[in-house]
Amino acid sequence: MSTCITIPMTDPLRRCLDVISHSPTCEHRLVLRARILLACATDPCNEAVAQTCNTNRETVRKWRRRWLDAQDTLAAAEAGDEGAPSLRHMLETLLIDTRRGGRPPTFTPEQITQLIALACTKPTDVGREGTHWTPRELADELQRQGIVAHISPRHVGRFLKGSRPAAASQPVLA
Repeated sequence: MSTCITIPMTDPLRRCLDVISHSPTCEHRLVLRARILLACATDPCNEAVAQTCNTNRETVRKWRRRWLDAQDTLAAAEAGDEGAPSLRHMLETLLIDTRRGGRPPTFTPEQITQLIALACTKPTDVGREGTHWTPRELADELQRQGIVAHISPRHVGRFLKGSRPAAASQPVLA
């Protein structure tokens, strides 16, 4: 693909991108991407668009390519084809980051829910001594019940700490 072409853009697409680019409530990254695309519709040079939008030419190149790749989908949304999402929704979807790879989560949401549910029960209800759970006891009980194959007490503590407000004066288990 040559980077010295302007991207095709109809008036409804331009108006929608203009609304996004001037929105005070949209995320900054979406506003920037909308501005990049609007500039690419008039300027064929990635370097010039990058300078105008205060970004780098690789970012401009990526969004120019994404726009060109999405032409069929955008045309369907603009035409209002049966089953096609609205134009605004389609543009917002296009401007969002694509999912990146990475390590999948170690624990499922169901396992985390079961951990919190267990933490909310009394230790005596499951045959343990004491009146309060410790992260070590919770980790042992989660493994004993077969909820998880292995979990460290520190990881249990992270889950419980993450489920309370940052300024809480008491831990979840207290």
